[in-house]
Amino acid sequence: MVEVELAIDQIAIVSPAEATATVRCMLGPVLRGARFDRIRDSAEAIDLELAKILAYRRSVEELGPVHTALVTLRGVGVQLLVSATPRSGWQVIQGTNPPPRPSCERRPVVVDHLDGVQAVIGPPSGPGASDESWRELEAELGVELPGDFKELTGLYAPILIRHSITLCSPATTACNLGVYMRETVVAYEDCEFSEENFPGFREPLGFGAPDGLIPVIPTAHGESVFLARTDTRYGWCIVVYVGADGEFYRYDLTFAEWFRRYLQGEDMAGPNSGQDFPNPIMLMDLHVPSGEKPVERFGPVRPS
Repeated sequence: MVEVELAIDQIAIVSPAEATATVRCMLGPVLRGARFDRIRDSAEAIDLELAKILAYRRSVEELGPVHTALVTLRGVGVQLLVSATPRSGWQVIQGTNPPPRPSCERRPVVVDHLDGVQAVIGPPSGPGASDESWRELEAELGVELPGDFKELTGLYAPILIRHSITLCSPATTACNLGVYMRETVVAYEDCEFSEENFPGFREPLGFGAPDGLIPVIPTAHGESVFLARTDTRYGWCIVVYVGADGEFYRYDLTFAEWFRRYLQGEDMAGPNSGQDFPNPIMLMDLHVPSGEKPVERFGPVRPS
């Protein structure tokens, strides 16, 4: 019985018993430890174990349908695996997942919305953020920030998108996230807001961690994006202040989903706020060597 399928894009033979491959999940999710015993439309026998899955430069335990990753395959038959070509198409290997493990041993699947983000602004380009830099910032805030926010920020920040929205990093001098948070909290504390400014909230929220609005993204057009703790299933929500409206809008979404939908032009900053982002979109990586200036570049061309 076929439970899982991986389509192979590029294959690199490491040894007679090991290969690394860029793959797409065609049927799944595929769990680490899955065993593949056949190649679709082939009589050749294989016996390969999925030993490792790297998605967005992180080791994960499973790969969901349509997602791509770099994987390590070990066992018998690696020499039968071939890279895709325009003539041959993608080779598909088939197999079964390992027996279920206790839920306490399972790690989360790859954050689904990162594929949508990458479709707009391309592959990860940031210098990364160490666990220590996050621990220091969270110790100052008194709260642990959402995992998908830290993952996405670590992959791309610091970066300017379309001279419009900036992702800040806790680990760089340029566009430092901690500095931005402190300065923004001070600025908003000087403003006088009432219940009318907070439609959809039981009461106005304060500013700053751990229980108030935590600023995370500045924009160039009068919007500020905040994280706020909630009792929803996510534990957090996104709150966007729109200066033109003088109102705070709440979105009960994960940060990754909110950011993906924002980039895809949905109304994620109040009514009728969706933007038609250029294709391709202009980007500027803000972490550059001392003495150099950031250079504009463009993201991938998106399918029309």
